[in-house]
Amino acid sequence: MLYLNVGNEFGGHQSHGPHTLIAGETGSGKGVLVQSLLLDICATNSPKRARIRMIDPKAGIDFPWLRTMPHLDGELITEQSQAIYALEELVAEMERRN
Repeated sequence: MLYLNVGNEFGGHQSHGPHTLIAGETGSGKGVLVQSLLLDICATNSPKRARIRMIDPKAGIDFPWLRTMPHLDGELITEQSQAIYALEELVAEMERRN
């Protein structure tokens, strides 16, 4: 079993980093892995503790349920121009925090 402790340490393990990029070939199981990770994050963290920015180049067909989750920060991003803007925002926030 895998626990994603994004808030603080849990079970003697350090907290995990809040940013994730998953890449791979078509049919390699990325979508299933991402859905499992997102469900775990939503089930075990309040929306105040875990905010999700999701870029889905497949028009959101794998994540319709995510649109109704209070953890989603903004809209499910499906357009390239929206993705570029969101990534620029995230980089600016990361630089602000550092």
